[in-house]
Amino acid sequence: MEQKELFGTGLVQWIRTHPVTDPEKYLAVWKRMPKMEQIWKADLPRLTKECFEHCDSVRERILYPNETRLIRALGLDGPKFRRLRQINGDTEDLAWLQLEKRTNQRIPDELFRWFKKERISAKDILFIADRMSPIQIRNYLQKQKPYFDGSCRQALTTWQDYLAMAERLHIDTSDEIIYRARKLRQRHDELVIQCEAGSLELQAENMDKKYPHVRSICEELQKKYAYADEDYLVIAPQNTFDIIKEGRMLHHCVGNDGAGERYYDRIERRESFIMFLRRAEEPEDPYYTLEIEPDGTVRQKRTLFDRQHEDIEQATEFLQKWQKVIAARLTGQDLKLAAQSRVLRNEEFIQMKKDRVVIHTGHLAGHLLADVLLADLMENKEIVQQQELPAAA
Repeated sequence: MEQKELFGTGLVQWIRTHPVTDPEKYLAVWKRMPKMEQIWKADLPRLTKECFEHCDSVRERILYPNETRLIRALGLDGPKFRRLRQINGDTEDLAWLQLEKRTNQRIPDELFRWFKKERISAKDILFIADRMSPIQIRNYLQKQKPYFDGSCRQALTTWQDYLAMAERLHIDTSDEIIYRARKLRQRHDELVIQCEAGSLELQAENMDKKYPHVRSICEELQKKYAYADEDYLVIAPQNTFDIIKEGRMLHHCVGNDGAGERYYDRIERRESFIMFLRRAEEPEDPYYTLEIEPDGTVRQKRTLFDRQHEDIEQATEFLQKWQKVIAARLTGQDLKLAAQSRVLRNEEFIQMKKDRVVIHTGHLAGHLLADVLLADLMENKEIVQQQELPAAA
């Protein structure tokens, strides 16, 4: 049979080194991918094993199936084929070596290991491999990952999505300042806003109809609550569109159709207001969104994905200074509204604790919502002290 029916299949030679064999499975794999025999005889055990376990993924990497020589069929040259054998490469290693040959950019072994550790495949970087080398891609992702919870893979996914949107908007993605954006997350979110401009305007229009006083209240806030120093500034949104845009760019609930409505309801009743905390050096870039009560008490301060980072500690010092400044601007009516707001807030906290409302998503999943909000609360001590003085006298 070796000389006749099984000639050219390699099955008999395979059985000699693999006594426990399923001949039917071997022949089924060989029929789908005749190069399997050459892969085995080339001393590539990991790639051979994948032929049996994931035949289709190996077939995809046979770039030139009609080539008689395995090296050419795999799309490699002699040195790269020898390297594949040295590292006992699998399909993932093969894909990287094929990319290396195509781009003429050597990928060191330590870079192989880095991409594997970050769960990034050669296919994942094809969208940018024509403009940047693998080393440049790694370095760029390393710089961006702090803005993506330390995940290079998440940064890469956002990068690909950003460039895809840029192309749809007819932006020149061959320009380095575009494809190598310094503030990747911000540039991505700005393009999301551009792509969704119509839906944002429609959402803002619907909110204006449902909460007709929000726009005019927003216009009042700037004069009373805006403040800036050399490091930070607090500014007011001009309208509902600004609030929705801020929420979308920071990916938190203020920008959502459903969850965001409670904030418009509070603004409408003057229970609390939405303000924007910005860094002085980047006044146009969203940083933290604040929910404040009429006396300057900060109910919430949240950035990307409803989170807080260590930088909020430094910003908190500014907010305390801001609270002192606006305390002098408040009227009796503001203080009356603040007292009502405080009562409503405390009642809400009590009800949340009673109902044991738990956060179900994000990094705070499993925490009681009341505990999280209470920890975030930052009362205006200037106002509290003023209200305590008569009692002390």
